[in-house]
Amino acid sequence: MMVHVMVGLVPCLAGAVYLFGLRALVLALFVSALGIVTEGCFTLRQGKPITSAVLVTSLIFVLSLPPNIPFWMAAVGIVFAVVFGKMVFGGFGFNAFNPAMVGRCFIYIAFPMAMTNQWFDPFPGTPGGFAEWSPAVDAVTGATPLQVLREGGSIPLERLLAGTYTANPLYWICAGSFLFGAFFVATEPITAPKNKSVQWVYGFIIGSLIMVFRQYSSFSEGVMFSVLFMNIFAAVMDVGAREWKGRDNKAS
Repeated sequence: MMVHVMVGLVPCLAGAVYLFGLRALVLALFVSALGIVTEGCFTLRQGKPITSAVLVTSLIFVLSLPPNIPFWMAAVGIVFAVVFGKMVFGGFGFNAFNPAMVGRCFIYIAFPMAMTNQWFDPFPGTPGGFAEWSPAVDAVTGATPLQVLREGGSIPLERLLAGTYTANPLYWICAGSFLFGAFFVATEPITAPKNKSVQWVYGFIIGSLIMVFRQYSSFSEGVMFSVLFMNIFAAVMDVGAREWKGRDNKAS
């Protein structure tokens, strides 16, 4: 299964390189190598192999980061993800929380400016970022529109007055990391519920929490916090569904 996930992540990585340059590929290789070394420090001395899951964790983690994040900061995140997101629980198959999101949450809290306060214009046209290293930092963001006004541009006032609110559900789905989280984060097989019916409820609650975070909190996203929060209840939801089904069988 992990190999299939890695294959599924390849188009995302190619898209990151196309939009943000070859630095994204080098960063992914760097983070993956560091993730393997970190897991190897725990497993090899126990005579156990390094699992392919660490590559999945590394790729999901690095694809969730800003494109120009410093290498050392990404290194801190992946080491924290592997050590405190997986190995402290006993390794692959025993982790309670999504390791990639644990690492991202740590550097999100530790280095909030680098994680949230920069905007990078993607490379346009062909060949995009495949012939470039990385985009330059654009100081103009949605939070600081004064530069746009000084240059004669216009500001969408509805965004200033109503934030990111919109009634268009397609906007909510396509904005931010919603789709990436739905395909590669919320569906992580170790930390998500195993019961098929419970998985629908689990996904619905995560999606609802993301909307709440985006609309009413000070965070522009919500996928990471929503998934980590629901990881807490995944096992309990499975147990509850199993007991509910057992009660129905006894009644019949």
